[in-house]
Amino acid sequence: MESIPRGISGIYRIECTTTGKFYIGSSKDIRARWKTHRTALNAQAHHTPHLQHAWNKYGADAFVITVVEACDSSQLAEREQHYLDTLRPYDADIGMNVGHCAECPARGRKLTAEQRKRMSETRQPISDKTRARLRAAQAQRPPITEETREKFREIGRNRKRTDEQRAKIRAAHRKASPESRKKMSEKAKARPPRTESTRAKVSAALREKWAAGNPRVYQARHIVTTPDGEELLVNFTAFCRKHGLSFNGMMHAVRTGGVYRGYRARRA
Repeated sequence: MESIPRGISGIYRIECTTTGKFYIGSSKDIRARWKTHRTALNAQAHHTPHLQHAWNKYGADAFVITVVEACDSSQLAEREQHYLDTLRPYDADIGMNVGHCAECPARGRKLTAEQRKRMSETRQPISDKTRARLRAAQAQRPPITEETREKFREIGRNRKRTDEQRAKIRAAHRKASPESRKKMSEKAKARPPRTESTRAKVSAALREKWAAGNPRVYQARHIVTTPDGEELLVNFTAFCRKHGLSFNGMMHAVRTGGVYRGYRARRA
């Protein structure tokens, strides 16, 4: 390690000279990172089980670290990914990495049933004391200003999804199995009804949106079939408000072709 200068940034390789297998990593300070690796390995707490097993079996003297490439810290992820792709250290016959991705090492890692069981058993529930500390910290956080909220709204309004992204979203919504849909329906039915206070808040928020003249709300035209069978071409928002109907409930009927309080609706 003495041959590696302090503060050098780049890609490094930790190799077991006995087996020839190696580990690829990146760091802004390779010398300091090697020290961190050795501390974790000696404490039996390293995040890479293959490297930890080899360290325990062959000893610290069987490992050497070399600088594969020195680069700027802004290029670390890109260059590490290059060496992961070309050297394939995640292949158990070649190296000791567990992941395929430099920015997300756990991506692509497959856990065995035994590993999943151990993780489940060791996961500790959040104590009431910890929950109290989290609530206290949240309470001390300054509220979001209206200016910041408007920035978030502007970002959302200007966001444009590609056709590929839209297709993925549609496909994700279709993935729910009949069993999953049944569970979601049962969970929704078991949900306690909204309190009067909550209903008042929702109504106030909707009235504010109507008052703002949101074109996406006001310009929507639908054909509504009443419980008596009469078909009406209506301004959907105004119709729901006039007849005391939930806008979201009626929109659900539009999307699913179902019935809400005896009413059916479809886009004009």
